[in-house]
Amino acid sequence: MNGRIGVESQEGKGSEFWFSVSLPEAENKLGDKTSDDKSCQSLQGLEVLVAEDNFVNQMVVTRILMGNKLSAWLVRTSLI
Repeated sequence: MNGRIGVESQEGKGSEFWFSVSLPEAENKLGDKTSDDKSCQSLQGLEVLVAEDNFVNQMVVTRILMGNKLSAWLVRTSLI
């Protein structure tokens, strides 16, 4: 995928993990009702790491994942 991955860390302040990849444009756009549920079925049972400091966003993402039969691990991304 010709991607890059990296980390920047500073003692006492935390770490920032990042990645970049070049991906082709999706055939079915989000919200496209013509896509079938088979695309999500192949992901069922997987675990997803959710790195988000906003509680409301954590809950929204968790509900979406659980609705598609995925497990979510939540971590805060800030010290505040």
